Amino acid sequence: MTRSRLVLCLLVLGGLLVVAGQLLRFSGPRRAEAYFNRGAALERAKKYAEACEQYAKAVELNPRHAAAYWGWAGSLTELGRYAEASEKCARYVALDPHNARVYCIWGSALGSLRKWPEACEEHAKAVEIEPRLAEAWQGWAAALAELGRYAEAFEKYAKAVEINPRYERAYFNWSILLGKLDRQAEECEKLARVVEINPRSVEAYYHWSVSLGQLGRYAESCEKAERATALNPRLAEAHMSWGLSLGDLGKRQEADEKLNKAVELKPDLKPVVDGVRMGWEEKK
Repeated sequence: MTRSRLVLCLLVLGGLLVVAGQLLRFSGPRRAEAYFNRGAALERAKKYAEACEQYAKAVELNPRHAAAYWGWAGSLTELGRYAEASEKCARYVALDPHNARVYCIWGSALGSLRKWPEACEEHAKAVEIEPRLAEAWQGWAAALAELGRYAEAFEKYAKAVEINPRYERAYFNWSILLGKLDRQAEECEKLARVVEINPRSVEAYYHWSVSLGQLGRYAESCEKAERATALNPRLAEAHMSWGLSLGDLGKRQEADEKLNKAVELKPDLKPVVDGVRMGWEEKK
C-alpha cells in the first residue's frame, strides 16, 4: 500500500470513528425519548403496568429524563404502588425542583402510605410553587384532617373549591370530615353541592341519607337513599339507611323490606339490623 493510500485509509477510518461516536452519543437520548413517548401513550390509555415498563427503559437509557420519572410516578400511583411512586417523585425533584404537580403526586402517594406530616410538606411545596393548584390544596386538607388539624383542613378545602368551584372530590371529602365532627347540617350542604356537580354520585346520596337521618329529617333521608339505590341497587348500606328512616317514620313493614334487602346483599350487617329491630320492639 502506497503512503498516500494509507493516509487516505486513515482519514476515512478517523471519519467513521467520529460518526460512530456521534451515533453512540445521541442514540441513547433519542431511544429514551421514544420509550418515554410510548409510556405516555400507554398511560393515557390507562395501561399503567405497560407504561411503567416503558418509563423504566427511558430512564435506563437517560437517567436524567425527568419527565419519565414524573409519568412513572403517576402510573405507579394508579397501580397503588405508592412507595415506588414516592421514590420516583424524589428522583424527579432531584432533577427539577420546580414542578408543583410532581409535589402534589408525591403528597398523595405519601398520604396513601399514611405518612401524613410528610404529605402535608409536599402539598405545601406544591401550592408555594403553584398557588392555584386545587388538587394540592385538597390533598393538603385531607392530610391535615387525618392529623386532627380540622380548622386548617377546612381552610384548605375552602381554598380548593374557591379555585375550582366544581371540584367534586374536595366537596365530598369536606363533607365526610364535617360528618365525622357531627356537623350534619353543614355536611348536607356540601353533599348537595356534590350531587349538583355529579348527579350520579352514589356515595354522596348515601351519605346524605345517613346525615339527614341523624338530623331527624327522615322523609328526606328516604328520598336520598332511594336515589342511591336507584343508581346502585347493590349498595347494602343505602338500603339499610332507607330502612332505618322508614322505621323512624313508623313504616315498619316497608322498613323491614329494606333491612332484609341490606342483609341479603351484605350478611355482615345482620347483627346491626337485629339490634335495630330489638330496639324497635322495646319501644312498643
